[in-house]
Amino acid sequence: MKNHLFKSIIVMMSALLGATSLYAERTRSIEPVTFGNKSLSLSIAPDAAASTPIIKELWPVGTKNSSTEVSERELPVHGNIRRITDVNVPSFTVYRAYNKMAGPAPAVLVFPGDGYRILAIDIEGTEVAEWLNSIGITAIVVKYRVPKNWEGAFQDGQRAIRLVRHHAKEWN
Repeated sequence: MKNHLFKSIIVMMSALLGATSLYAERTRSIEPVTFGNKSLSLSIAPDAAASTPIIKELWPVGTKNSSTEVSERELPVHGNIRRITDVNVPSFTVYRAYNKMAGPAPAVLVFPGDGYRILAIDIEGTEVAEWLNSIGITAIVVKYRVPKNWEGAFQDGQRAIRLVRHHAKEWN
């Protein structure tokens, strides 16, 4: 799974919840992280979820970036990969991590993919979110417009970043 995590998805660190580049570099292992003269150790229980996932649409219904007709469909499972295509109502799901630390917690936007044709929603989306949660990082899995809608996917990514930053205090 780690190979898929670092090869197949686009992961963006968002400053929305106080993430720093130093923390982002050290999230591959659960070792102490140093911020100036302060040290932080993560000891997160894997099953300690903060709450149920929050699902939000990226665009208001009826705008040019969102369709009123949902035609999203799931393709037959290929190997062990759940594949989704024909996404025309982009959304994101927030998987909040249990965070014992005082203060803001980091978050990562996760864009599952496969060449703008499908979304490998489990192996490059929800499984990545579970792993990030296990190390105390909130994960936001973005379901962007596919297939072959490069401009729409880019707009969805920009919109996801804006909305997550807007809701940062509420979700922290």
